[in-house]
Amino acid sequence: MEEKPIVRFLRAKSFYVQIILSATSIMLFIWLPPAGVAVALIGFVAAVMSIHGDMRPWQKVVWMSIIGVLLVVEIRAIRHDRRLDAENLAQILSKQQAGFDNTANEIGAVIKNGNDQFTQTAQALQESLQATNSLLNQTRPRAFIAVDHVYSSAFPVRDISITDLKTNESYAYGIFYRNVGNDTARRLIKFSDLFVGEQDNADAANTISQRFEAEWKVFLRQTAKNATGELPVGTSDEWNTFRSHAFSAEEVRQVQQSPTMTLYIAGRFSYKDSKGQWLDDFCASIQKPLGPVVVYHVCDLGHGGSPYRAKLP
Repeated sequence: MEEKPIVRFLRAKSFYVQIILSATSIMLFIWLPPAGVAVALIGFVAAVMSIHGDMRPWQKVVWMSIIGVLLVVEIRAIRHDRRLDAENLAQILSKQQAGFDNTANEIGAVIKNGNDQFTQTAQALQESLQATNSLLNQTRPRAFIAVDHVYSSAFPVRDISITDLKTNESYAYGIFYRNVGNDTARRLIKFSDLFVGEQDNADAANTISQRFEAEWKVFLRQTAKNATGELPVGTSDEWNTFRSHAFSAEEVRQVQQSPTMTLYIAGRFSYKDSKGQWLDDFCASIQKPLGPVVVYHVCDLGHGGSPYRAKLP
């Protein structure tokens, strides 16, 4: 069987083919081709080796060296392609993550704007409700108990003369008051006592306030649950008689002998109206030296303006 021309050519020129393939293998080892190129050349080398037939040992060594180099080239090419694919995938994932982050940020911004708008709306509604409640409170009926004639001889002591105080005796005295509000004062509790202290002195007023609060707590425990009194709105004065504690010898001596020690009248009204529970205090001291008309100085029991909120048992 006659050989084809290409076969005869490869047999005759195998040395030159080996040189060309060796140079190609070295070039591909330096400049990596895409994966698959070296495998194709290995197939070509195998085909040439099958055509060549009988080969000398050195030729076999050359052909096997070419195949070995091409195998190394193919392995490197595969690794290179995998590295490029990994880098490309990382870039793609990074871009996707950046896109996801931007989307998440935009969604977060939308949610934040919605929350801010909701908060603003809620605050506006709260302010509106507070304004409405304030208006309702202003227009809602209120009870307000006032003590009359603060600076007249009629208020508040009727039968007490400072010069007539006696040791170990208590004294009855009356206080005029009325409801000047526009709502009935319910669960009305009334309490008052007389105290001895230095005239127009802040420390003395503070001491009297502390003593008054102590007496008030004792009195309140005894009467708060049974409080049923009511004081309707009216223009006429109400009258209530109180009895002081029994004065000690030292208190009598201070009032009668000291030009600055005087008598304090302190009291409190506790009541409830449509707005809540209230305490309303009054305090006054008798001015010294005594004149033909008794003059009273207003004092404070430590709560500022009256009435003020209170919680009773």
